[in-house]
Amino acid sequence: MIRGISAEDRFVLGCLRGYLGDLRRVECGGLNWAEVERKIEAQRVGGAVFQGLQRVGAASSVPTALIGRLQADYYKTAGRVLEMTEEARRVLRAFQERGIEAILLKGVFLANQVYDTPGVRPMGDVDLLVRERHLPDAEAILLRLGYQQVREVMPERWEEDLHHHLAPFFNGRVGVEIHQSVAIKTHPLTAEVEGLWQRKRPVPSIAPNAFALSPEDMILHLCVHCAFRWHPAKLLNLLDVAQVLRTPSEAPQWQPVLERARRLRIERQLCFPLELAARLLGAHVPRWVRQELTDRAKPISVEMGLTQFLALSIARTEPILPLPLLVALAERACAVSSSKGRRLGLVKTLLFPPPETIARLVPGTTLTLALRLLSAAARPFRAL
Repeated sequence: MIRGISAEDRFVLGCLRGYLGDLRRVECGGLNWAEVERKIEAQRVGGAVFQGLQRVGAASSVPTALIGRLQADYYKTAGRVLEMTEEARRVLRAFQERGIEAILLKGVFLANQVYDTPGVRPMGDVDLLVRERHLPDAEAILLRLGYQQVREVMPERWEEDLHHHLAPFFNGRVGVEIHQSVAIKTHPLTAEVEGLWQRKRPVPSIAPNAFALSPEDMILHLCVHCAFRWHPAKLLNLLDVAQVLRTPSEAPQWQPVLERARRLRIERQLCFPLELAARLLGAHVPRWVRQELTDRAKPISVEMGLTQFLALSIARTEPILPLPLLVALAERACAVSSSKGRRLGLVKTLLFPPPETIARLVPGTTLTLALRLLSAAARPFRAL
């Protein structure tokens, strides 16, 4: 187990492992239940914790009020998933009329095809990958269906230069994001987008024109998403990884995964999420795969990397850095682009965004921002 895990963390992780099939006893004594609930809510794992408590037989040791709220969250999530799935079908039917295929990313596919109950996997929106040539038609269809595009959360220049999906669409109840790739435009996976389409799998239970990533592409996408995602709810991302790996139909062939990661030079982005999922949630990652990825993660110490990853995500309930700076750091980390000048230009734009972008995305004063940066820099060393 990684250092710096509190008793409350161990309780939450034990419940998640229970949901995944590890029925060992979960220690419930002497816990700060308000802190437990805060962590569960921040990490968006209430449904999985509720199911895990039932499976390990520990529900009677948890305050009745907390069990009631977890149960309510479970049923609310199930209803929300069903609503969003039906809306995804409506959108896909409209796409089919124009000959547009879509790959289901993350929530819609995972909640319906991978998790054994929809109440465990919350969804923030419907993520659909379409071919770049279909983006204008997809946008027009959503507007015709009554959606409005919410550009306030994504400056137009940022969307055009860097981001991998259009500004989100919202109809008052459901949000939809139309992706042309599975990562920011300068990430190595973007160069693989045509391969994603070639390796896709049909998902006829959702819609005739609905597809899923291949198991190998799925695990790569989930790990990269977990490694780069700016939001602190990492446990849900790790739970996705663990649940995919315990589902026989989704188990990847590891050699192609490793070869692709090596060719794209994203071994570290694969290493840390898989290692965390294995250590924290008991995910079924073969030992030889973990060893090969650990060897390739050097010269960064895997222990240091895992501690930083944990300290900068699971322990927090708010984003650590402003979104533009995080994207800039991700851009520097992957360091891949069609030209050096374009890459440097993107980094400059994101490190020094226009004042209106800062005002929109970074609330608070300059002093507040400086303190957040200092806190983020110091946190990994406090966790060691």
